[in-house]
Amino acid sequence: MKYRFSLFFISLLFIPFLLITDFYPFMRLGMFAEPIRSTQQTEVFQISAQHHQDSTYTLIDMEKMGIPKSSIEYLARNYFYRGQTDEFLDKIHHNYPVEHKALRFSRMTISTIDNQKNTSILLTKKYE
Repeated sequence: MKYRFSLFFISLLFIPFLLITDFYPFMRLGMFAEPIRSTQQTEVFQISAQHHQDSTYTLIDMEKMGIPKSSIEYLARNYFYRGQTDEFLDKIHHNYPVEHKALRFSRMTISTIDNQKNTSILLTKKYE
């Protein structure tokens, strides 16, 4: 009786593996893994400043402020997807040491297939 009971529970453990129709999930992360897909595009967020002496926008080099490029890209992406780009530009404005009259937040998408770049200006905020 004990033998049948334990055999029954052991067989219950292996039933999900017997019902799998393909063996791909065993090659990666487990039974419910999805196939690996290559990314179609890369997203780069840029912050540029318009200085008082000219009307052109130049990219802000955050590494001069002591902030690594990867950290500022993470923060920019985070604030963008939360819909708080306005607050993000205000924080950059208060911490950026060079005088400027406007800040611009833009997103560049780069296609990995044909290396085509598309830049969209998301927000321009003026400071007097």
